[in-house]
Amino acid sequence: MTNLIDKIHRIASLTDRLRCHIRRTHPPPTRIHNETETIGRCAARYLMDAIDGHPHHGVDYVPCRLIQRESTLPLD
Repeated sequence: MTNLIDKIHRIASLTDRLRCHIRRTHPPPTRIHNETETIGRCAARYLMDAIDGHPHHGVDYVPCRLIQRESTLPLD
């Protein structure tokens, strides 16, 4: 379990570094905001369920939204 937690910390650290680089770009890039906290909670719950012998099957969809910025033309 410690190995999994270390991997999660490394991913979070990478995400923070990418955010710093994105803030410095001009024009600001359009991006997709996904619910990373929700995804992480679901993944942890599914992992614990699988360890307890109750694996989940299929696909779960988590909503996301487009954050349009100056790097793209208006979608209207």
